[in-house]
Amino acid sequence: MEKKIRVLGRLITNQPISASDHGFQLSTSEDFSSPILVSLGIKEGPGRFIGETAGLAINQRYFVRAFASVDGVELVGETIEIQTLSPVIESYEPTFAKAGEEIIIQGRNLPDGTRVFFLGTRKQRSYKTFLSPD
Repeated sequence: MEKKIRVLGRLITNQPISASDHGFQLSTSEDFSSPILVSLGIKEGPGRFIGETAGLAINQRYFVRAFASVDGVELVGETIEIQTLSPVIESYEPTFAKAGEEIIIQGRNLPDGTRVFFLGTRKQRSYKTFLSPD
């Protein structure tokens, strides 16, 4: 599972507008110091836009806002707060197993690169992704 976000914004105006850049800013601080910039480039006229970025940390709070650069002025939208998902192990079975027996671990939001260790030893894993009916 890749840790990414897809955000939708809208530039609303009742007059012609030309933005030299537009997109989204993400930051772990409300003051947007060192933000992640999702630049979508030039935008001619009002309308919706969608940005996407990957590589976000799991179980992390982020602040997100849209921006547009118009005539040398940076306009920013309302800031929203999001939280990336946390990995959860929901169950495993059997509860007890002998060496070499298969154990099935069921969970959600497990990122790519998740590793399994028993008694300090990394185990090889094979996994299948099952979709829940939700």
